[in-house]
Amino acid sequence: MDPNVDWVSVSALLDAASSELNVGQLLHTSVFSLFEAMSAVEIGNPKMDAGARPKGDSTPLDQRPMQLELSPQQLLGVMDHLLCLEATWHNGGSLARTLYSSMYMMQPARTASNQVLSSYCRATEALCAEVNHLVMTGCVCEEEDFNAHIAGLPLEFAVTAAAAAASGASSPTPIPGSISSGKPGDAAAATDKLLAALSQAVDSQALIRIKRRQKQDLDQAAKLLLKAQAELSNIRASLSLGAAHQGLGWQEDMNSHLVPAVPPRTVKVYTAEEAVDYFESLTAQLLRVAHITSVNSYRALKDYLMDFAAQPTCATSRSAMHIQCTAGGLGNLYQGLEDWGNLYQHGLNADNSPQFQAYMVVHGWTWANEHPGDIAGPLATWVEVETCSVMLAHLLMGFELSLYEPADYAMVYW
Repeated sequence: MDPNVDWVSVSALLDAASSELNVGQLLHTSVFSLFEAMSAVEIGNPKMDAGARPKGDSTPLDQRPMQLELSPQQLLGVMDHLLCLEATWHNGGSLARTLYSSMYMMQPARTASNQVLSSYCRATEALCAEVNHLVMTGCVCEEEDFNAHIAGLPLEFAVTAAAAAASGASSPTPIPGSISSGKPGDAAAATDKLLAALSQAVDSQALIRIKRRQKQDLDQAAKLLLKAQAELSNIRASLSLGAAHQGLGWQEDMNSHLVPAVPPRTVKVYTAEEAVDYFESLTAQLLRVAHITSVNSYRALKDYLMDFAAQPTCATSRSAMHIQCTAGGLGNLYQGLEDWGNLYQHGLNADNSPQFQAYMVVHGWTWANEHPGDIAGPLATWVEVETCSVMLAHLLMGFELSLYEPADYAMVYW
């Protein structure tokens, strides 16, 4: 048994339940449908039951060795690798097998003696908490796009990324005059890299402001994201400094028992270059979200959203955009149609209100209304047209994104 997990035995409960079942009988209740049955954990199957998966090192985490005396190159290697693991999580990997397969992230309290590393881990944790909350709030992503499962992991809003970054920036941790490469200029480059990596915390502050949805917050978020773009360029320029030391403190199967009950997936960790590419792309996408305040008409907003949706975006940016426009656009079509349906009822009521009828008469605009209250006028008709436009856009976007198989074309046609 893994000493890091408090296990509760349910064997007696299962034995009692199974003793009352005959061969061929299945459990069924009003809350256990075919969907729940297909998603249920098969107890004892290592592919589905986390408790049945083979364990690696059984030593408690707080007793495992952790290297904290790090040269600048080693420190940069650790930080670059955490960046790679974070990018992998953003794109469908499990937190338990990416960021939290690092001892430094699983045991943050033990990194206190290395203030720069501790601050970076805390800033990364705060950013991940914000991203996870943003995606869960947006609710527009499938499990294949983003894995939000955090059970058993020390991920919380314990500290803001800005506070963590400020702590690291003021760290008294010395940077030697030269590092093992023997090049004096590497020390200055290493120092710049540390500050650039820590300043990624501005992404967290940008997400916080994006979630507030106010113009002043979105404008400030855009400034923070532009700063992040500049720092990412600095990170890219110095990736070679820590390349030889990536992987320190990383144990891929450390938290295999915390992976959700799904068939195991092969985790392909992003390279440092791929990670920086991803975060540059994410920053650019979030900038487009923040610049939505420049749109000043419904038609322009619709074009802006459709153009954004047609681009290859990630779960984080899609969720951020959806939060800005919560009705009828990029999100779940079924939920959007409910919103449009409510808007249609409002339009119908307005069409048949005495005030609107009088307004139409004054301006010489009437329509056949043999059954007052039941006939759609210009307002309800506009809602119907826009609803059909959204439905058609979702349908056509499926072709652009190659979501349909040839066998689906007949169904799509009808």
